[in-house]
Amino acid sequence: MKKPKGDPALPDEVVLEGVAASSGMIVGPCFLYLEPFWQPEPRVIPEGEVAGQIVLFQQSVDKARQELTHSFQNTLEQLGKDVAEILEMQIAFLEDRIFLQEVEDTIEKKHYDAAYATFLIFRQKKEYFLQMSNEYFRERAFDIQHLKEMIIKNILGRGTNIAVSLSKPAIVIANTLSPSDTVQLFRQHVLGMATNKGGKTSHTAIVARSLGVPAVVGLKKITEVVKTGDIIVLDGNEGRVILNPT
Repeated sequence: MKKPKGDPALPDEVVLEGVAASSGMIVGPCFLYLEPFWQPEPRVIPEGEVAGQIVLFQQSVDKARQELTHSFQNTLEQLGKDVAEILEMQIAFLEDRIFLQEVEDTIEKKHYDAAYATFLIFRQKKEYFLQMSNEYFRERAFDIQHLKEMIIKNILGRGTNIAVSLSKPAIVIANTLSPSDTVQLFRQHVLGMATNKGGKTSHTAIVARSLGVPAVVGLKKITEVVKTGDIIVLDGNEGRVILNPT
């Protein structure tokens, strides 16, 4: 695909290389999904607020667990067992009392508020998984990232819904996609998926294969070079994306 000679008005074609995650090829418009995340600032609370912040954390975890349980049922029905198992694993993380106790201890001993204590402990756990040599276990770092964001949004009373924004068929472009994000993307609306992060065992790869749509992951900076409405070629066979195709 080359631009016609003598036509400087057309932008140069650009090829981005990534990891082929789900086979197939599609040409279509992009939907750039950049879910906002509010990183909490360190806030030290007085002794009198400690108990209330621990309760707030526990309530936010319970809400996240309920949201994931609801998504699990929908995912099992719509996308099958393989994708639903990812959510089941995330639910298991939220039932690990030793893990959750670390956040509560941070609130109690360091007097950080619930949001910042969650951010600190979940960041530590994410880094732990990222250091692992096994790709499957490294991908679990993104489970931790997703759970961290869910809980902090609950603590802060904020939330988003990707399905509200995606109203017509498009190739979804994102930093990474959680199963609960993708289950909200109605099957008929998703032409394909391309993400900055991920490998062959990532959530995006598993979900895309379940949906039967092409996907390329590990593109690093695709969210920085495309915008909603751009037409691209998504090649899930070769693991590449072509911008400005001619």
